[in-house]
Amino acid sequence: MIVDEDGELYTPPIWVDFMHIDWENHVRLDLPGTQRDLTRLELELTEGRRIVIYQEDADDAGTIDDLVTAGTGHFDPEESRWVAIVDWDSVRHVSELPQRAADRYKRYRHVS
Repeated sequence: MIVDEDGELYTPPIWVDFMHIDWENHVRLDLPGTQRDLTRLELELTEGRRIVIYQEDADDAGTIDDLVTAGTGHFDPEESRWVAIVDWDSVRHVSELPQRAADRYKRYRHVS
């Protein structure tokens, strides 16, 4: 789930490429688009911090329906980079989220 116990997003959505993974299937957080979002949102990655990550997607009709999940920040000392530990079974399209979580997400992403 992308929201905390109060129903608020852990963080504003941060763009990632879900295919940019390491050997342990962790999402690497060092692509320029991800770094741009972190800088723009003034978010600092810390060990164990829950973050909302997404990748653009659309349905067959072309309607925006991003893939989204929450990940846990982790600094990988072997690769010397930040990654998000993801439960891949939790990745959902926004249209599959509970309405309140979807509404919170859309508020930040400016999608209807």
